[in-house]
Amino acid sequence: MALVSRKAASFFLLVVMVLSALGVYNSQPDNSVKYNGFTFNPIGTGWQVRVNNQQYQFLHLPTELDFPQITLPQAEKVYVAYDPSAKNITVPLGQVSGLLLQFGMRAIPACIQENGCPPDLPVISCDTANALVLYFRSAEEKQVLHQDQCTIIQAPTSLDFEKAVEKMAYQLVGIMSRDKINEDKNE
Repeated sequence: MALVSRKAASFFLLVVMVLSALGVYNSQPDNSVKYNGFTFNPIGTGWQVRVNNQQYQFLHLPTELDFPQITLPQAEKVYVAYDPSAKNITVPLGQVSGLLLQFGMRAIPACIQENGCPPDLPVISCDTANALVLYFRSAEEKQVLHQDQCTIIQAPTSLDFEKAVEKMAYQLVGIMSRDKINEDKNE
């Protein structure tokens, strides 16, 4: 009889442990975030989202990107330009080039002025460029301007440039659109 009650006690203890583990597992908060019909799941130091059966990874959620709307027309060739004399600013040229290439646009790194420009990069200007120019310019406030062939992205820090590029990525994959951004501001 003692053997039966030991087995019953062991079985009872096993059931309690399994149910406790399931309860703890199921009570863990879901850290996923929903935005505009998409579900973002945390990974490492960023977020992962599936769009049209393709996974994308981002450092920031769309709600963390307080950068103005960036309108980027479709183009075969895009100059990704910067001012080489700008101090303490790192422009994510590689990230921008990879992003544009993913959407069928060939990115060409370029400089806005010759002083300090690496010899292998072209020097271009907004008024004489023969293709779209995405110009990253250091400035005190975040702003997006349009001048001739240029879309000028102004920001005070490298982190702000990084966030601007992520916002472009969200727009290109269809997660953020002008309509959704306007809705968010009205809520």
